[in-house]
Amino acid sequence: EIFDDMYENWAVEDDEDLEPTVEIYNLLLTVYANCGDMKTASSILSKMEDSENEGVPSADMNTHIAIMEGFGKRDNLQKAEEVLSKMRIEFDPSLELFHSMLKLWKKSGDWNSAEKAERLLNEMIVNEDNAPNPTTETFCLVMECLNRNSHRSKTRLVAGKLQVLLKNMRDLSDNGNAAVNPNDRS
Repeated sequence: EIFDDMYENWAVEDDEDLEPTVEIYNLLLTVYANCGDMKTASSILSKMEDSENEGVPSADMNTHIAIMEGFGKRDNLQKAEEVLSKMRIEFDPSLELFHSMLKLWKKSGDWNSAEKAERLLNEMIVNEDNAPNPTTETFCLVMECLNRNSHRSKTRLVAGKLQVLLKNMRDLSDNGNAAVNPNDRS
């Protein structure tokens, strides 16, 4: 109701202080997504993506991160992954977008998520489809995903994968990627 009043005051009274910005829409979308109302959150996203809606700002990367995280919190990783795929096509994907998806996979407990996280990291390493360069945090998220979402019977396999990831970190660091530091303890 507050948002509707603000929008009406902006539209009718032309009060620029009440102009609905993308940040306000993103906040509103995030509130609905965090409350589990993905129908309303998706409706807000649709309005932002519809270029016919005068006065409604266009969705940005943060809008899509919010909706993706909302789907992830509702254990709908498939929808979250669809948002990630869409963003990779429509925008130059940000590191934050990739990290958000990695965090969702890490929390999921789904054994397939570790493989997906590894695949996404490999795309980042070779810069496939304009993927952002990985950072130490990226590697840590993938390692945590492997550790958390792998069956106990695969302990040796996971240990071997972790060693490969550390080697990849060293290689990237040695080749001048200052964002990757295998000795970072943070």
